[in-house]
Amino acid sequence: MTVSSSPFPGQDLKLVLEGALGSEGHLLTAGEKVVVERILSLPDDALELYARLASRRPRVFRVSELRYSGDVAAQVQQMLSLGLAHGVVPDDHCLVAFTADELRSACRRLGLDHRGGRPVIEARLLGQRWVDEPVLLLGHRGLLVRLEVLFFQTPHITRQDLVLDRLGAVRWATYEPTGGPGLFPNRGAFARWERARRRAWLPGDLEHILTRGPSGAALDPWRYAVEGRLTQIEDQPPDIRAPALAVLLAQGAPVRIPLARALEQAGDRVGALDVVLAGQGNRTGDGLACGRTARRLARGLRRSIPPLPLKEARVRSIAVAGGAATGAGARPLWPAGGGDMVVIERAVIRWLKTLGRRAIHAEQSPWVGLYALLFADLYFLPVPNMLPTAFRTGPMDVGTPAFYDRLRDVIEARLASVLEFGMQSYKSCGDGVRLSGLWNASAALFLAEHAPPQMIVCIVGRLAREGWGVASGLPDLFVVAGSPERLELHDPQVSALPAKLPQSAFLVEIKGPTDTLRDEQRIWLDILVESNIHVELWELTSNPFM
Repeated sequence: MTVSSSPFPGQDLKLVLEGALGSEGHLLTAGEKVVVERILSLPDDALELYARLASRRPRVFRVSELRYSGDVAAQVQQMLSLGLAHGVVPDDHCLVAFTADELRSACRRLGLDHRGGRPVIEARLLGQRWVDEPVLLLGHRGLLVRLEVLFFQTPHITRQDLVLDRLGAVRWATYEPTGGPGLFPNRGAFARWERARRRAWLPGDLEHILTRGPSGAALDPWRYAVEGRLTQIEDQPPDIRAPALAVLLAQGAPVRIPLARALEQAGDRVGALDVVLAGQGNRTGDGLACGRTARRLARGLRRSIPPLPLKEARVRSIAVAGGAATGAGARPLWPAGGGDMVVIERAVIRWLKTLGRRAIHAEQSPWVGLYALLFADLYFLPVPNMLPTAFRTGPMDVGTPAFYDRLRDVIEARLASVLEFGMQSYKSCGDGVRLSGLWNASAALFLAEHAPPQMIVCIVGRLAREGWGVASGLPDLFVVAGSPERLELHDPQVSALPAKLPQSAFLVEIKGPTDTLRDEQRIWLDILVESNIHVELWELTSNPFM
């Protein structure tokens, strides 16, 4: 559901501003607090107008075009008198508020050529005085965005989402905030996080990141900082880059490969080998990359290091008549019956449907959603510092290993319960409630209904212990149990070897002619096969002779 505007924008804005000021006011400058107080001092009708305009895309508005209830002129004057908007606006900034025909009329008034498209007309008006009516430039929209982040504790929810809550489509969980510092202990930490997201660094930011370490929060400013800062670290000489990366590695950042590369470039091949040897045993994509780097470095040092043994999924070779065609996007399209050409996952789902087998695209978010359903009641336990504000969709550490560490016994008991009794008791836990990770509720509920308990425990258990980051690499499709038909039975364009499908539910990783398995996918296939989960690798090829 998409909501373009709220019937109560002023009240929504007031809720956000008062909430952010009350819980995170220490993160605002004195000037920002003054602006917030001025916005809150607006009469209700003027506050409604300010909130509505702040939700619209342009920043410049023609006063004559403001069609709202009440005395709009008086409301505009109240905003102007408090410095919340500006009535003196450079003409060049007003172009966006006028139609192309109106801009052509302005050209005629000035005796300028009025022919051409909008970009040409705008270029002619640049530097001219052509605006002949009152305009309004709304101020402090960046501050409103900042306050929404502080209020909701995430950049992915805004006050527009409050409308869905009122409509009853979704709702926030009811809980008592536990207090705590929130995401940012001080203004400096918040400012660094904002710069990290914009990739707009100041000289002292790296030093602070290197000495502070991760916070373990669900929205970790340090994690944003590392992701943004690594690009600049790699621009430094090896003797500067290596010590910085070593500190980040000690703090938990996945930087073994960049560190080994820096040490190797600095001439320390033995040190580089030691770094990747320590990581090659990790059953992650990074662990496999460390193993490859370790074997390459070892050859130069006349040492032998065996690769990490991984179990492989059963391979099913599928030839498709005509094969793939280049689509409008980056991905090739495959025939799916009825003359349709679709992406490879959708094509396979349609082929399976002709055999009466249901399947869904379950690569990442559906399994994370299953995590949310299974642990929904654990999200809002009164743990100190985990729920610092209202309107949260989960605790500060949700989706990280820290969530598992503090609730290890409860989580393992929950997984054991699923293994014994299935997901029946937990399918309704997220009914209509906003939950971190429940981004695709319908797919998560589908898995809860049809996935075997052993499969659920294997996948969700790993997500719990290692965090949502390892969801990358999960197989493409989940196929519901059903009749073990032959894949090409109802589609002569498809030839499979082996052709007969398994009767049980199973997972499928799909690869086209030019695709190869990523490290994260190889790790998941190994883990699933080791856990006796039925998973297959389907290799699709083009067969022009069928």
